[in-house]
Amino acid sequence: MADLDEVSSYYIDPASDEAKQAGKGKQEQKQKQLQAQEQLQRALTELPLKLDKYKADQEDKYKRWSDVLDAQVEEMKVTGKGLADLELEALKQEDTSTEEAA
Repeated sequence: MADLDEVSSYYIDPASDEAKQAGKGKQEQKQKQLQAQEQLQRALTELPLKLDKYKADQEDKYKRWSDVLDAQVEEMKVTGKGLADLELEALKQEDTSTEEAA
């Protein structure tokens, strides 16, 4: 009970500099908390938009890759057919030369 006798040590005069300083500190803390909440809310609002942009970018990248791959496959088909035709023509020429020599 000896500690409770000193009531003045628990009471802070609202007009004192200490009380004003404590009030100012609480106000700054509330302001920081409000700013943090606003940043979080803004981030949560922007997240679906960023996700949609990411999806669209990935789809575009895939489409470009797929188009390049398709073009390369077609180029290989044309090149392969051209080489096969040349080889076939060379074989025909060889057969014609062999028949004429015989």
